[in-house]
Amino acid sequence: MSSSPPLETSCVLSTRLPARHLCLLDEGTLLFCLEGETDVFFVKISELKGEVGDFREHPEKTFCKVSYTGMPLVVKGGKMGRLVVVVPLEQDGEKVENWVVAPDCFSQDSVPSPAKGRWKTATVFKNSIHLCQRMDFVLAPVFVFVVCPAARVIPPNWASAPVSAGGAVGIPQRPDMVCSVHKCQQYRYNLWDRCEKISTGGTFRFEVPLEKGAVTLSATASRLCWLNYRGVLYLGQTAEQAAPLKCKVPEDTTARAISGSSEPVIFLGTATGGIYKVEVGNAKGEGQTVEKIFQASGQTDQKIESLVVMPGGDKIFSLGKEILIGKRVSSVKLPCLEISSVTEVMRRWVFEGGAGADVELISKEETCSESDKRSVFGLKGLLSDRCHYFKGLFSGGFRKWADGVYEFSDTSFEALRCVVLYLHTDVVELKMHFAVDVMELARQWEIPALQGEAEKFIAEGISTSNCTDVLLGAECRTFPDLWDVCVKFAVEKIQKDCATQEAAIKNWFTLLLETDREAERRGMADLRKHCISWAARNILKVRGQPDFSRLEKDTMEAIIQALR
Repeated sequence: MSSSPPLETSCVLSTRLPARHLCLLDEGTLLFCLEGETDVFFVKISELKGEVGDFREHPEKTFCKVSYTGMPLVVKGGKMGRLVVVVPLEQDGEKVENWVVAPDCFSQDSVPSPAKGRWKTATVFKNSIHLCQRMDFVLAPVFVFVVCPAARVIPPNWASAPVSAGGAVGIPQRPDMVCSVHKCQQYRYNLWDRCEKISTGGTFRFEVPLEKGAVTLSATASRLCWLNYRGVLYLGQTAEQAAPLKCKVPEDTTARAISGSSEPVIFLGTATGGIYKVEVGNAKGEGQTVEKIFQASGQTDQKIESLVVMPGGDKIFSLGKEILIGKRVSSVKLPCLEISSVTEVMRRWVFEGGAGADVELISKEETCSESDKRSVFGLKGLLSDRCHYFKGLFSGGFRKWADGVYEFSDTSFEALRCVVLYLHTDVVELKMHFAVDVMELARQWEIPALQGEAEKFIAEGISTSNCTDVLLGAECRTFPDLWDVCVKFAVEKIQKDCATQEAAIKNWFTLLLETDREAERRGMADLRKHCISWAARNILKVRGQPDFSRLEKDTMEAIIQALR
């Protein structure tokens, strides 16, 4: 077998801090994190290749905001077709209650943590997230593997199929959403471990280092792979092959990327700046080769932290504070990543406009200056077909600045964007602070399905911190059913609440003022009684509120009476 030519590399991006956990979102987008920071950033591959300017002149672009140290992984499914999941690592894996998920750089959400542990490594295999942690016990270490199906981390509003009730909030209990746990322990007195084979059944054997170290997971389309600290790489068995493949690789390996499927070619980066190409050979392990194709020189930090292989064969890897790209040296035909879905293209049009979008909808809220106007974009034909309001709007008789530009001043930007996005993609993206505005727009524009989704979202999300705002919004826009939901929540909550935090005191005091003014309104008399009882229990905090003097005399007397 002839040797591969040396990898020709060039620096395409300099970062403020060393880059970690490179991840391909698609053929055109690279995700990465920075050491010491928690957010996930992205860059277009065309910019890395220098086809569209020099990215090094621009700051990092944020893909999603994250409050914990994690690594981005891409799973398939949901209305978007794919989703980036940020898996918490090390100590954060035990503490984090919610994982960040994002379909693109325009939106993000969170889902309850499907599994907690000090995860050292994670990968996606057969569209399930595989997590691993090493637990040290007196007799021998134990490795814990958790397999989390993709459906487990897709928020209900992005799920492609209806979800059933009965599980934890936002996480339906379906068979395809149950995480499985596998424990691997020392087997007798040797270094071998017996473990249930993950995802495909059967048994699996692999070496476990007893003194130190941990395994690092990676995957091909058909094999789950892991690397131990002594430089032994295992490639899991397939349906046609009962035993795993075993390869000896450099012990200081720090990064790995796998290309190909039936006969994968593995690229490994090391702590000393080397990149190795490993051909695993046939099913019996015959014909394995390990060949160095690159060696860093001149850098202060030569550790290759992360490495990915593009469908065309190019390698992208991080070396200190630089991201480099190397030309293809493998002759193996690589699988192509999927092209952008229709939903993804529509979302990009709605959020950014550009070629294809033929209408611009401008939101000018009363509190915004002329320069603060924000725009949503879309397709006239699609909006007209799905909403009678837009059909009439585009036929004339409505103020517009220029051809294809329309202004709205009676709603928030977030609500307008939510409705337009729904009409293009059937995806509902709501937050509590503008959900009532979405209900109002959906009612005005005769979109009952969206109005119902918004009302359900609000009813399930009412809390002490937002109850007052939702109640006032329901009153202002005349939503009697939502009003009743808020009053019922407030009555039940305020009976139990012995509020001490300033935020809670402020929220309930605002509600007290509202009942003071609207005592005769439906449901207010009962709520007012409970508000007065609550104020008496927290009289010192209530007395210190700046608006205490605004209370009616009758209300103050009722609070004093309740103290007796």
